[in-house]
Amino acid sequence: MPRTLALLLLVMLISACTAEQQGMKFDSRRDYEEALKSGKPTIVEFSATWCSICVRMEPVVEKMRAKYGDRVNFVVLDFDRERSLAGAYGVRGTPTFILLNASGDVVGGAVGYIPEDRFEEMILELLEK
Repeated sequence: MPRTLALLLLVMLISACTAEQQGMKFDSRRDYEEALKSGKPTIVEFSATWCSICVRMEPVVEKMRAKYGDRVNFVVLDFDRERSLAGAYGVRGTPTFILLNASGDVVGGAVGYIPEDRFEEMILELLEK
């Protein structure tokens, strides 16, 4: 039993370090609230350091943030720290993307890995709503 616990802790530590090395950054609840007040559409991603797909999505999200950040808010929230907000949106896994129009209404979403071209299509569709 203690051996299993030690192994589990080691795996969790390696996962967290890997995500940190990948440059995974999270926004705050305050960033989320400011985004909703901005009058722009918002993409909220619920992510986690232990989620390998989230780590793979991070460069895609950052590229789209650089390209469309003047027209769309991108908010990446830590699923583990924002469980109540995740629950309010019905999020059950990571990564989950919630698409909100300029009024803050949910107009779409996606779960899991999204190829860059499809993610960009989602952004363009969001801008049309």
